[in-house]
Amino acid sequence: MNDNHLWAARIKTLRLERFKTNQQAFADFAGVSLMTVSCWERRKAKPDDLSVLIVMLLESVLNVHPIAVIVASLRTAGPQRLSIVRMLAWLERQKGLTRAVTSPPSWSPQLERESWAMQIKGIRGELKVNQQTLASLIGYGAGTLCGWAKGEVTPSALGKLILELLSNVLKGHSPAYVLARLRETKADRLVLVRALAYLERHPTIPQLMEEDLPQSSR
Repeated sequence: MNDNHLWAARIKTLRLERFKTNQQAFADFAGVSLMTVSCWERRKAKPDDLSVLIVMLLESVLNVHPIAVIVASLRTAGPQRLSIVRMLAWLERQKGLTRAVTSPPSWSPQLERESWAMQIKGIRGELKVNQQTLASLIGYGAGTLCGWAKGEVTPSALGKLILELLSNVLKGHSPAYVLARLRETKADRLVLVRALAYLERHPTIPQLMEEDLPQSSR
């Protein structure tokens, strides 16, 4: 049995037998689209690394807290996957709660570094590039990205923005298309951020020529 089959069974069990909810609600818990959950359960795709972490944390917190507390806490966390990871990781370390968390829990530096490292691994897997290539595409040195990828250093504010935008854009466009657009920005971080923000708001654009990309104000 391949990974797709194993994850399909695991996610379906988690959704139907433990959360007892539909695919849309489970998608909200995991910070992904309804189509993504459907693909997982139909064995068309397996979760990326960050989704794997979320599924494992969801399984874990169900052994610690009532479902109602978990669901209400996740709604507080909001739709961003890193916020969901942050909430679930915090819940996992607590003893049985009787009420939902109404404000985001503290984010430990180590946990934050590990989450960004996981996100970088997921991006590299989607784009099928090595660390050095990814670093050059987003305008950072290979040593800088290596520190982020190893969980030794927290990305800068701009680095976090670029990584988050890139993850979001990969949900709406093919990896080959995103890779081509990254190359067109020529590692200019200001152009890169503006281009990614534009692509994030316009999923499944069939073609975007270099002259159509937002230009740097410099």
